[in-house]
Amino acid sequence: MLSHESFGDNAGFKRVISYTESDPLVIAMDGVETFRKDNFELIVVDTSGRHAQEESLFEEMLQISNGIQPDNIIFVMDASIGQACELQAQAFKSKVDVGSVIVTKLDSHAKGGGALSAVAATKSPIIFIGTGEHIDDFEVFKTKPFISKLLGMGDIQGLVEKVNDLKLEDNEELIEKLKHGNLKTEFAEIF
Repeated sequence: MLSHESFGDNAGFKRVISYTESDPLVIAMDGVETFRKDNFELIVVDTSGRHAQEESLFEEMLQISNGIQPDNIIFVMDASIGQACELQAQAFKSKVDVGSVIVTKLDSHAKGGGALSAVAATKSPIIFIGTGEHIDDFEVFKTKPFISKLLGMGDIQGLVEKVNDLKLEDNEELIEKLKHGNLKTEFAEIF
C-alpha cells in the first residue's frame, strides 16, 4: 500500500510512503511508477546515507539505480566532513554513475574544500549548495562566490545582493549600523 503525503514547510513536495513494504528497491520502483503515472516532471529518490565502509548499502544503491534508471544521480556531500569527502565520492562513483554534486552544511564552519575533491573524484559538477536547514536555503551553485569564500576572500557579489535586498530607505536601524560599521550579524554568512 502506497500513500502520497505532503512534506516540507509549505514546499509543496509529495512523497510516497509504503506501510507494508520494507525493501528499498521495491519502494523506489513503486514510487517512481506512481509519480510517472501522475505526470510529475521531477522525481527524487532519496536513499539513506552511505559510508565508504558499508558495502551492502552501496550494493542496495546500485540495485535501486539499475531498477529505476534515473536521468541524474546526485552525490550529496556534507561539507563538514572535509577531505574525507574524496574517499566517499570515490566509493559512490565506483558503484553508480554520479552526474552531479550537492554540497550541504555550508552554513557551518566548513568552507567546502572537500567539494573540490568530490568534483574531481566523480568528474561531476556541483549544481546546488545548502546554506541552512530550510528549503529556501538551497541555492544554485555559483563558482566565483564559492571559490572566493573558500580562499577567505568573502563573497563580494553576495554582499552587493544582500545590500540591495536590505531596502535601506525603510530601515533606520540598519542605516545607523552602516554609519558606525556595525554589521557583523547581517553579513557574517557572506564573509
